Amino acid sequence: NTPSLNRFFISERYQDFINYGSELSHGEVAQELAVAVKVLWSGQYRSVALYDLKDVMGKHHNRFRGSSQQDAHEFLMFLLDFLHEDLNEVMNKKPPNEQGNDGVLDSRAAQIAWDDFKSNNRSFILNLFWGQHKSTLRCSTCGNESVKFEAFSHLPVPMPSRSSSWPRPCETSKR
Repeated sequence: NTPSLNRFFISERYQDFINYGSELSHGEVAQELAVAVKVLWSGQYRSVALYDLKDVMGKHHNRFRGSSQQDAHEFLMFLLDFLHEDLNEVMNKKPPNEQGNDGVLDSRAAQIAWDDFKSNNRSFILNLFWGQHKSTLRCSTCGNESVKFEAFSHLPVPMPSRSSSWPRPCETSKR
């Protein structure tokens, strides 16, 4: 439920950006998601089964073929990648530049890395769902640091498992 994404597909603005040369699905996933979003937001149905969207994903990635159960998070990550490529305005990609961030201010290095990433990636999906993080490696022997800035479309958030040390509802408050 991302309002700007819904509007993008319902208004059919996505049509102006379909990359039929996309390596992943040649625009098919974006077109199928547009159909799904329109149906979901039409208000005509109490429930909607998205078999066609899953079938199109399975057509282009064997992990999603057939009727076996798949991980929803994994499906969403692949869906975002497919959509980004289906709507990517960059047709001729070039290899990314090696980051040489020694002596460069983080703000400048981050901007250079983001600009390099965007030289191969320009899409409505990227604008909504991609970000950038900084990773630093420090040598335990000499203390030298290597800093890299990397684009991401999702951040894993570890969830603590429930254990006996978690607070439980107070038994005395029940009446």
